[in-house]
Amino acid sequence: MDRVRGSRDLAQGSSFTARRARELAQKAGQLQSTDDIDVMFPDKNLETAVWEELKKDDGRLTRGDLKRLKSFRHWATPWHLAAPLEWGSEADLEEIELLIERLRASSTEVVFDLTGLEYAVHLTELDLYGHPITDLSPLATLTKLSDLTLFRCRVRDIEPISSLPELSKLKLGVNPLSKETVEMHIPRLKARGVEVIYIVVDEMCVSADWR
Repeated sequence: MDRVRGSRDLAQGSSFTARRARELAQKAGQLQSTDDIDVMFPDKNLETAVWEELKKDDGRLTRGDLKRLKSFRHWATPWHLAAPLEWGSEADLEEIELLIERLRASSTEVVFDLTGLEYAVHLTELDLYGHPITDLSPLATLTKLSDLTLFRCRVRDIEPISSLPELSKLKLGVNPLSKETVEMHIPRLKARGVEVIYIVVDEMCVSADWR
């Protein structure tokens, strides 16, 4: 009787192992197919920067591609630090039009959309110096992120990133941080041992730096 029961238990165990193996294989296949899904970046400036960082040989970015990002630095360049106009050349009109576009891009109405970066789930270091960022929610999925720099942005609310488990350093210098961020989220991060560097300024002061 014990021998029969043992044989039955062994058969059940083998059946469970085989079923579990099939489930894992199916999940692996699903993950692989998910990796092939294209990632859409509403902000084409960000899309181009990611494309260049990954050294892609075509313009298609997939979720699998984004997973290869470990460290990403993308600084904004104020228009007044770009190449000076060459007055007197035949390209004067084009240069003036380019300057106007830079002025428009630096206005307070422009927002730098981070959508697309939520798939960079292996990212550990991110530096987005100088971009007009107001919504950090796409970064909430980056559970491996440890070092985040948002210096001279337009960040007010850091709640979306306040629960990132691996975050150890957060640089928020020169941002119009909200009262809730300063009085609740930052103290909680510091209590967890996160190094937080920040300077609270009026939003117009941040914008003025780019005019």
